[in-house]
Amino acid sequence: MKTHRLHKAQIGQAFPVIQEVSKTLTLDTWTDYAEGILSGPTTGAKSCGVIVAETQSKRIRGLFVYKVEDSLDHGLSLVIQHLVLPGLGRTTVATALYDSIRRLAAKNRCVCIRIEAPPDSKWDMEFFRKQGQRVINRLLCLPVQEFDPLEGPTAS
Repeated sequence: MKTHRLHKAQIGQAFPVIQEVSKTLTLDTWTDYAEGILSGPTTGAKSCGVIVAETQSKRIRGLFVYKVEDSLDHGLSLVIQHLVLPGLGRTTVATALYDSIRRLAAKNRCVCIRIEAPPDSKWDMEFFRKQGQRVINRLLCLPVQEFDPLEGPTAS
């Protein structure tokens, strides 16, 4: 299993993989998002990108999006989002991707790795705990379209 930064020519190839964690995502939305991420800096305090795990036959088996951010609580942090680990061969893919996460953190001189994991990711959570990760907070989300931004959310 080889990991590398997603090439712009592979954005379409990665679409079915990212759909594993975002079922309603369209190809156009993914393409716009991925092109934007891949146009960012590759090293330093604002670097970002998409890393894929690829088989010898060039089939993408997993991926994640990363951003380097300065955090008030944790200092320079590697933030991992949209982590996709398939069911079949999951341990191999997870290990390869996590090795890439560690290398990216070192390359960017990060002092913390933050992984945003979906709530239904029991296997993933166990894998990451074995890597030394720990749960430190919860991420809450409210889509703005669900309320009038001028009046705020309505109580139900």
